[in-house]
Amino acid sequence: MRIGELPDSSLLARRVGTSSRVLVAHRSYLRLLPKGTKAPKVPEDLARHNCVVYTEVPMRKAWGFTAGPGAAQPVGTKRTVHVEGNLQTNSSEVIRASILSGMGIGYSPEWLFDREIASGELQQLLPDWQTVTMPIHLVSPQERRHSAKVKAFAEHVGKRMAFGRDGGDL
Repeated sequence: MRIGELPDSSLLARRVGTSSRVLVAHRSYLRLLPKGTKAPKVPEDLARHNCVVYTEVPMRKAWGFTAGPGAAQPVGTKRTVHVEGNLQTNSSEVIRASILSGMGIGYSPEWLFDREIASGELQQLLPDWQTVTMPIHLVSPQERRHSAKVKAFAEHVGKRMAFGRDGGDL
C-alpha cells in the first residue's frame, strides 16, 4: 500500500482511495505562543510558526491550500506556503509524537490525528482552507501471481476505501 503520487515504475497499481490532510496544533503549542504571535488565520501566517515537516513527500516544505467557502479569499484561490521548523523527519510516528507534545504545527494525514481532533486535544487550523489530498494505491510487481488471500485482501481494501464511512477517504 502506498500513499502519495506514484513515480513511474514497473509496478501494477490500483487506486483504492485518498488520504485527506489536516493542519493541526496541540492546544499547549497555541497557548505558549510568543507575545504578538497568534494562531494562523490564513496560510501565509504559517511563516511565523514552528512547523513539523514530513520529509517523505516531494514538496515537504511547500504546503498547499485552496480557499473554501468560509475563507476571506475567493473560493478556489490556491496558496502554497513555504514553511520552516526545527524538526524534519521521515517518520509518521515522530510527527505524531511531536505534534501531540506541542512542538509545532503539523500538516498530516487526517487519520493520524482524528481521535485527538475529535476530543479537542488538537485544534484544526485554517478550517476554511482545503488541504491537498493524496491518492492511496495498492501496488505489486507485474510478474507476480497473487494468492487467493492477496486477491481477497485487495478486493476488501478496495471496497472499504470506495464505500467506507466517508466516501473513499482514509
